[in-house]
Amino acid sequence: MSSSALSIAVSALRAHTYAIETTSNNVANAATPGYRRQRVLLKAGTPREGALGIMGSGVIAQGINRSSDRLADLRVRGSSAQASYFGTRAEIMQKGEDLFGEPDQGITKELNSTWDAFSAMSVSPTDDAARYQVLSSLQGLTTRVNQVRTGLDQLDADANSRLQGEITDVNAITARIAEINQFARIPGGMPPDLADERDLALDQLATSIGATSTITDDGRVRVTLNGMAIVDEERSIPLTVSTAPPGHVLHPTGAVTVGGTAGGLSTAITADIPAARTQLDTFVTGLVTALNTAHAAGFTPSGAPGGPLLADSGGVLSVVATQPSDLAATDTAGQAQNGKAGIALAALRDVQGPAFQAVVTQISGAVAGLGRSADTSQSVSDAASAQRDSAVGVNIDEEMTDLVSQQRAYEAAAKLVSVIDTMLQTLIQM
Repeated sequence: MSSSALSIAVSALRAHTYAIETTSNNVANAATPGYRRQRVLLKAGTPREGALGIMGSGVIAQGINRSSDRLADLRVRGSSAQASYFGTRAEIMQKGEDLFGEPDQGITKELNSTWDAFSAMSVSPTDDAARYQVLSSLQGLTTRVNQVRTGLDQLDADANSRLQGEITDVNAITARIAEINQFARIPGGMPPDLADERDLALDQLATSIGATSTITDDGRVRVTLNGMAIVDEERSIPLTVSTAPPGHVLHPTGAVTVGGTAGGLSTAITADIPAARTQLDTFVTGLVTALNTAHAAGFTPSGAPGGPLLADSGGVLSVVATQPSDLAATDTAGQAQNGKAGIALAALRDVQGPAFQAVVTQISGAVAGLGRSADTSQSVSDAASAQRDSAVGVNIDEEMTDLVSQQRAYEAAAKLVSVIDTMLQTLIQM
C-alpha cells in the first residue's frame, strides 16, 4: 500500500513540477512577440487492481498544449494586410503632399509673386527694375516646380527601393517557413516554440504581402498569393520585383497582385505617384502655353513680338527670356508706356491660380481619403489583435492564479510523501 501511495505522490510531484515550469515559461515570455500560452496536459494514470477493486494510480503529464485560434489568426492577418496596405499608401502620399509645401512655401507663392511682378511691370513698362523682378519671379517659379518634380521622382525611387527590400525580406521568411515545415514530421509533432515562430512568420507575410496560409493537421503550412504557392510543404518559391515597368511583384508564373505593405508600395509606384505627377505636368503644360501665348501678343521695347517666356522639356521647366529687353509689356509696337501686355499677363492669375489649386485639392483629397482608410483599417486590425491576444496570449493575472494553485498542489504532494515516509518508518520499527 505504501509503495503505491508513494508512487502516486511522486507522479503528482512530477506533474505539478512540469506545470510550474510551464507557467514560469509563460510568465517569462509574456512580452515575447508571437509567443502563445502553453499548458501541461494532465491525465489520470492507468487504473490498477487494488485490494478494494480498481484504484487510481496517480497523474500523468501527457505533453504541452499550445493555445491556438485559427479563426482569430485569419481575422488578424486579413485586417493587418488591409491596415498596412492603406497605411503605406497614406504615408507615401502624405510625403508627396508635403513636397508641394502649400500654401506658404509652395508653387502658389511663386505664382502669386509672378502675377504681382507682371502687374508691376504693366504700371512701369520702361522700368528695368520691374522687368528684372519679372525674370526673378519666373526663375523662382521654375525652380520650385522643378523641386517638386524632383521630389516626386525621389519619392518614387524610394518606394521602389522599399519594395525591393520588402520582397527580399518576404523571400527570407518563406524560406524559413519551409525549413520549419520539416519539423512537422518529427515524432511528437511541431514543437510549441517552432509553432510560435511559424505563426509569427505567417503574421509577417500577411502584413508584408497579404499572403494567406493553410495549416495541415500535422503542422505543415502552405502559403499562397492569389492562389499561387510561395511555400509548398518544404519548398519556398521566391518572388522578384519588375524593373520595366517598375513596381510589379513577380511570381515565377507571372505578375501577382499583392496586398499589405508591398501592395501599398506597388500601388503608390504604379498609380498614386504617377497620378500626382501627371496632374502637376498637365498644369505646367497649360501654364507654359498660357504665358507664352499672352506674351507673344505683346511687343518688346525694340518693337519685336514677345518670344517664349518658359520652356518645358524633358521634365525640366526653364526660363527662356533672360534679359529685361526680352519682355513684352506693351500690346502696340512703339508705345513704350503702354503696359497692356503686362496687364494681360497678370490677368492669367484668374485662370492659372484656380487651375493649380484644383491640383492641390485633388492631391489633398486623395491623401485625406487614404488617411481615413488607414485609420479605419488600423482600428479593425488592433481590435482583431487584441481579441486574439486575449484568447491565446499570456495573461499575467491568470498565470499567477494558476501558479498559486500549482504550488499548493505540489506542497500537498510533498506532504503526502512525508506522510508516507513516516508510515514506512513506523512499519520498519514494528
